[in-house]
Amino acid sequence: MNMVSQAKGPAMVARPDGELQMDQRKPAAPAQAPAVDQLISRQLRALYDEVVNEPIPDRFVQLLEELERKQADKT
Repeated sequence: MNMVSQAKGPAMVARPDGELQMDQRKPAAPAQAPAVDQLISRQLRALYDEVVNEPIPDRFVQLLEELERKQADKT
């Protein structure tokens, strides 16, 4: 029977031979409530929608038009 120490810090586990060793198991990640996940999802979508709906800067439009002209000139 493995027993884990209650001391703070790395947990120790008693091996079958009675020797102690550090517990190699990773602690479980805390589960988030579905409400928290939904809130984060809504906030991310709202932020994404703001960015997607921003106008394209004039300089980018100029660069794209210039690129299109250069590609048309090559053909």
